[in-house]
Amino acid sequence: MLVPIFDARREAVYAGVYQYQDNELITIIDDTYIPIFELIEKLHQLNQPYVFVGFHIEKIKHLLDSDIVEQLPQASSMKQLIQKPENIHSFTPKYHKLSEAERNWLNQQENN
Repeated sequence: MLVPIFDARREAVYAGVYQYQDNELITIIDDTYIPIFELIEKLHQLNQPYVFVGFHIEKIKHLLDSDIVEQLPQASSMKQLIQKPENIHSFTPKYHKLSEAERNWLNQQENN
């Protein structure tokens, strides 16, 4: 399973879990904001090998469990990704959590 992660600070990450089945990438766990220890627990419950990927792994490596395998993808496995091109201009961001400024503003509006 592939687990792309982005550091969300405070021992939490933005993550999703994906797996290839029949040459198609399927979603196992939808993209979400989640405490890292909760994500690791869910991964262990799935009882399948997984690899964390992402730019922020070094930054939060101390929070990740010992199942991390540091490796670069092989060219043969990357071939699957280029055979099905995506239109990057159709991507839209998904915000899984309000920013601190938005939360503060909402709290202020409720108190007025």
